Amino acid sequence: PHQAVDAIVVASAIVMNLQTVVSRNVSALDSVVVTIGNIHSGSEWNVIPGEASLGGTVRFFDPNQEQYIVDTIRRIVEHTAEAYGATATLEYVKKVPPTINDPESSELAERVVIDTLGKDKLSKMRKVMPGEDFAWYLQDKPGCFAFIGIQNPDVEATYDHHNNRFNMDDTVLSAASAVYAEYAISWLKDYR
Repeated sequence: PHQAVDAIVVASAIVMNLQTVVSRNVSALDSVVVTIGNIHSGSEWNVIPGEASLGGTVRFFDPNQEQYIVDTIRRIVEHTAEAYGATATLEYVKKVPPTINDPESSELAERVVIDTLGKDKLSKMRKVMPGEDFAWYLQDKPGCFAFIGIQNPDVEATYDHHNNRFNMDDTVLSAASAVYAEYAISWLKDYR
């Protein structure tokens, strides 16, 4: 083992060092997430692997931070690997920009939910960071990305999105459809 470069050790060090992107490279007042969601390396339990690949996601609200975050990740990946006698490259693929709601569209959505379902059915959320292709639409036209509540313990719908036990209470779909239809009608009345 002392004559090999263990790709799993290098990959593990990279994962640990990437934690500093959020904790030490961006302001604590900025919302940034760096997640490594998979590591693939080796094929046998008793063989030191020579290669590893990591996959992950980056989330942020301020589009102006993107290049700095990517450059920081690249620096950490390359220099951590170098410290272990290995080489590594970062392949960054921009899948979606941040999902940023238009304030007027959000106000309209709130009004529609209250008018359609009642004030008790509106729940304002804290900011979330969905990796959502709807963000491309929001770059071109004003709009609002919203969630419809689908949790219901009676049908075992209690797990969050991307959980392998995710389930939804599909009885809410008619109310959701009503909100979407009323939103479109209200938008046409207000902005035609």
